[in-house]
Amino acid sequence: MKKQILFLTVFFVYGVYAEKLQSVPKLIEHFEGLQGSNSKDQEYKVSVKKLVSAFEDDMEIVDLNDRYKLFKAAREGDTESILRFFKKLKPSSEEALEAISVKNNKEQTLLHVAVAYRHKDVLRALLGILSIMQAEGRNISSIINAQTDQGKNTALHYAVGAAIEGKRGWYFVLKLLDAGARLDIKNAEGKTPIDRARENADKNPNLAGFLEWIDLRAKAQGL
Repeated sequence: MKKQILFLTVFFVYGVYAEKLQSVPKLIEHFEGLQGSNSKDQEYKVSVKKLVSAFEDDMEIVDLNDRYKLFKAAREGDTESILRFFKKLKPSSEEALEAISVKNNKEQTLLHVAVAYRHKDVLRALLGILSIMQAEGRNISSIINAQTDQGKNTALHYAVGAAIEGKRGWYFVLKLLDAGARLDIKNAEGKTPIDRARENADKNPNLAGFLEWIDLRAKAQGL
């Protein structure tokens, strides 16, 4: 009951200030600036911090705006919402590029999240949007090959992990490779996606060989 009251209090506070402040980070900044010994202000300040911490742990958000909505949709496999969002934007616009390039508090892109939660339709939709941007003259390589903050893993590192776990993970590997994912990018452990596949050859004996063949072919073609 106490926890429920706490969260109701926080949502009440956010409701009061959301229109003015627009996002959780600004809300925190507002309460950080409170002076004096008003017990209610201090209680709200602590409550907001707890709420944000819970959101960051469980919902992978940066703030409560379109970024949150996109990551929530990617995590839940809500392809329709993602397509509806990008339908409002021109593929060649800065807004569309910024939206699909956005990262959460773990420096994951929407591609990372789609692979991490094994949502094939979401990945297909995102790569479709990126292919349209590429046709419009945009460079999408930095998005396809973006790395996370601590692990420095690309979406392809994630996909290889999915393929190691089972055959269904091959889909993510193939789609990302087709979109231009690089095999030579090292994560924080100094390992490429091929290295990860080699280390787990006992679980998926064909994966490493396939990736090595793709890598050799790309080098031979000068890609």
